[in-house]
Amino acid sequence: MSLLPWLKELRFYSRGTLILGIALLGILFLGLYFRNISWMTWHDLVPYTLNYFDTLDNLALSLKELSPGLNKTFFMPFNKLLTPFGNDGGIIFYDMSQWLTSIYDPDAWKIRATIQFPVETDMYLNFYFYLGIPILMSFFFFIARIYSAAHSKQHLGAWFAAMLMTLFMISHLRGSIYNHTDFYMYPYIAVMFFLFRKYKFPSKRM
Repeated sequence: MSLLPWLKELRFYSRGTLILGIALLGILFLGLYFRNISWMTWHDLVPYTLNYFDTLDNLALSLKELSPGLNKTFFMPFNKLLTPFGNDGGIIFYDMSQWLTSIYDPDAWKIRATIQFPVETDMYLNFYFYLGIPILMSFFFFIARIYSAAHSKQHLGAWFAAMLMTLFMISHLRGSIYNHTDFYMYPYIAVMFFLFRKYKFPSKRM
């Protein structure tokens, strides 16, 4: 939150944006290195990182081996709600990527690691792809409205929600239309929006 006054004033072509991009890339590189330090060398780091967000091969795999459908995996995140009560009925999949990992990379799933499938696979399995386009457009429209509200209202709550929702957009594009974490993250964002709406940013002087 302490960075929001600076972040909201960034322009795409600016030194600040360049510095922020380099810092985020550095965090990503170091995070992936320490996450895989048991096998990764510094020579592996760059190609591994550059391909980390590549889900095109997984999309091609799903289109080749799976049939389009309706609600095949859409309700899997709700399985997570049963686990605190010890009543999951042996169901262990909380999203599409977990289920597909158990099929295509069972060794990874044995240690509960997952390979990521793109949101297009989620749309393909649950909405015959094309029926999912309006849902995805609604998600982007919702983010755009929050960002627009942040610009017009200029309060801390709106900017916090806009920044966090933009980050979530990246995770949804490399996964499902919605995740089980959304069940508590969206209420959290809403609470933060209303709690901090009274803290206004000063208007720019012309």
